[in-house]
Formats: sequence, structure tokens, C-alpha cells
Amino acid sequence: MQRSLTNGSILRRLVTGENLPKFPLVRKRAFRDLAKQGNQARDARNWLAAVEFYGAALKLNPSALGLTVQFGHALKETGQFDAAYDAYCSVLAKTPRDDDLHLQIGHLEKLRGHVSAALSHYKKAVEINPANRNAESEYAHLQGLLGVPRDVAAEEHRRAAVPSHPSNGVLNTLVASGKAPAASAQPTQETPRNPAALRRAGDKARDARHWREAADYYADYLTLTPKDFDVWTQRANCLREAKDFVGSAAAYRAGLAIVPTDSDLYLQLGRVLNLQGQPEAALQAYRQSFQLKPLRSVFAEIRTLGATIDLTDDVLFQDRTSSHTYLEISDLLTVMMSQAVVSGIQRVQFGLLSYVLSQSEKSPASGIDFVIWYENNTWRLPKQFLGVLVHNYKIRVVVNLNHNEK
Repeated sequence: MQRSLTNGSILRRLVTGENLPKFPLVRKRAFRDLAKQGNQARDARNWLAAVEFYGAALKLNPSALGLTVQFGHALKETGQFDAAYDAYCSVLAKTPRDDDLHLQIGHLEKLRGHVSAALSHYKKAVEINPANRNAESEYAHLQGLLGVPRDVAAEEHRRAAVPSHPSNGVLNTLVASGKAPAASAQPTQETPRNPAALRRAGDKARDARHWREAADYYADYLTLTPKDFDVWTQRANCLREAKDFVGSAAAYRAGLAIVPTDSDLYLQLGRVLNLQGQPEAALQAYRQSFQLKPLRSVFAEIRTLGATIDLTDDVLFQDRTSSHTYLEISDLLTVMMSQAVVSGIQRVQFGLLSYVLSQSEKSPASGIDFVIWYENNTWRLPKQFLGVLVHNYKIRVVVNLNHNEK
């Protein structure tokens, strides 16, 4: 009984929140398995899967504070900032003296555009643990950006309280193991405070192909102007060029949180996820891009992952700007050439093809075209050719039927 409840099919049902086991021992084992898979997804930077598994595990054990923090990290990495904030704060309410958690909330608040709140959390983290160098660095840096006067006496007092061998505690361990997002690196030069100056500095570094420096300037600019979609895109592009694919994906998602209908940004996100070795997450981004704007280039990316778009998919090859629909029938043509009778989904496709062709005779301006995938390109088939193909196929079917009756 216990063995059957921990197999893959049961875990998938647990992920959807259905049929949660009632027995304590079974629930404990299911929680452990889901948490383990969440950790594996986290270590692989597969944040979407991590969100799924952590969320399911927490349905079984909502009081798991450490897992809730990891859930918050994964939510943040997938651009679900409000949900990440809720997860973090649910833990903070029970552990208000957790300096690492204040640090993480500070990072999140910067992404949400709540600069004053971010500064407050960084300050709180330093007050709780003066040895938290990450929090101290972020606090000082943000003070400089905002032009906040520094409390020199307080800083000297904190430094005096730091042991000779300071440690950043749990966060350093998590960052070193890749389990928590690290704070972004800061520009080595003196950072301008004015948003326009930061933007110019970022553009200058970008044009000089100093990708990491440009990304850091853009990060400072976005701290002060967090709703600038174009600069989020620029930061993501620079991080991608710097081979920081994880950071690039996070920046693309931050941009999508501002403009969720940008098809090109979903395409770029898919490419970065694919470079990370996350084909399933990449495919999801490609499909979202295709839904928003069906382009051949996006369709080609989908096919490179071994997927397709046909009548069985939620997405149709549809050009909304020209009120045109494109249906891919590569498999149907293969079956028609090799078999006497079509069946299954190809039979449905054949019926639709026959119907559309018959309607095209009455209304030549029909808004549906049929395409095939060949040599990494999408080809539109002339309806006259399809008409001949369907006619000949029907004749072949009739001949085969007569032959079978004899």
C-alpha cells in the first residue's frame, strides 16, 4: 500500500492537490518524496518544477518553514514576486530574527520596486547579525543610490561587534551550494546616483561589450526605476551574453511581470532556459510566445525540441493579425502515403481537410491554410494540390473496399 502511494503517478496527483493521502505515515513519506524532487529541481535550476513540487509538499505539511523559504526562492526565480513575498512573510512571522530571511526579502522588494522596504529589510538584517556581510553591502549600496546619509557611528559600532572570523551564516552555505540566489555583483567603479546617469553608464558598457558591468549598472538603475520594461530586457540580454543564464532568465521573467503579453520576451526566455538544459520549461515559454504571436521562427524552435503544434495541442498555428489559421498536417500526409486507411487523429484531420476544401470552393477567401514541416521550415500547401490529393485518396479507399468485398 505504501509502495503504490509513492510511485510517479501518485506523486503527479499530489502535485495537482487531488487525492491527498489521509494516513500520517503515508503523508510523511509522500512529503519527503516531493521535497526531495523539489530540491533536485532547485539544484538543477529548474524553478518551475521546483515550484510545483514544493507547493505540493507544503500542502501535506504547511508548517515546514525551511521548505517554505525554498518555495519562496523558487517563486521569485519564476517571476511570481507576490507569491514569493507571501511565502517569505509566512516564515518571517514565526522567525522574526532571521537575518538571512530579511536579506532575501530585501532582494525581493528591490525586484518588486519597493526600494524603501528593501532598505528597511537590509537594515534589519544588519541589526540582527552585524556579521552578515551581504546584508551590510546591500544596505550601504542602496543607501548610496538613494542618497541616504550614512550613520557612521552605527556602522563603527556594528563592525566592532563583528567577530574576527565573521560568517554569513546559513545564507553563505545556501549560496555556495546554489540553493539560494546570490546578491547581484556591483559595479567596481563609483556608482552614479541619478537614474539617467546609470542608464547611460549601462548603455556605454553594453556598447563596449562589457556585459557584466552593463548588467550591474542596469540593476542599479532598476532599483530606482523598477518598472522600466526596456531596461529589464537589456539587463537580461547582457546577462545572457555574460553566460549568466540563470540571472538572464530571472530578468526576462521580471520584464514579463511588467508586460506579460510580449511574445519576443517569451521567445528569449525559452532560448535561455534551453541553454540551461531545461527543455520542458523552454517549450512552455516557446508555446506562450507562439500563442501571443505565431511566427515561423518560434515554430522552428518548438520543432527543435521534438514537439509540434497540431490539432491535439492547445495552440493552433494562427496569425491573429491577418485572421488566418494554419494547421500542420505533416503526419497526415505521411499516413496517407503509406497506409490504405487513416485512423485516429489523422482521420479527424482528414475530415477537417476535406471540409475546408469543400468550403473553399464556395468561399475562396477561406481563412484556413494547411502547412507541413520540411527541412527545418514550414511550407504552405496549395489547396489545388490538396484537392487532387484528397480526391485520389478517396478513390483509392473505394477501390480497396471493393477489392475487400470481392
